[in-house]
Amino acid sequence: PSGKTLIEEARANYTRLELDRKWIRQAGSGVQVILWRGDRINDTLLLMMLARGFKGMNEGLYISLEGTTVGSTEQVLREIADSEEIEPESLAGSVQNKIREKWDAILPKGLLEASFASSYLDVPGVSKALAEHFEGE
Repeated sequence: PSGKTLIEEARANYTRLELDRKWIRQAGSGVQVILWRGDRINDTLLLMMLARGFKGMNEGLYISLEGTTVGSTEQVLREIADSEEIEPESLAGSVQNKIREKWDAILPKGLLEASFASSYLDVPGVSKALAEHFEGE
């Protein structure tokens, strides 16, 4: 019974907040970007935003960006959606701790970045998600 109540509350809040249509939300002095695509997409998009001077983090369900507005965030997201696909390895280069697997510590830098990018990033997935969200507007 309590599980049923919680799921009903979650569905009601999803509808009330219009999360099916409002995927970029102002949250205080920051913005939440809710793509509904998982950590690989969120992590990749966050790295793209950080490369453009934003500050933020992956909160799991969404990425939070500090000190920005919906308008300026949307503008940059459209630029990302319209830009040529960035090389995942260049995004991986900005990650401070790429050592995740047992033998990562002995890999040369280029190979470590390629390994990290192939395991943890999804640039085409971000492009597809943004295209679908902007197409739906």
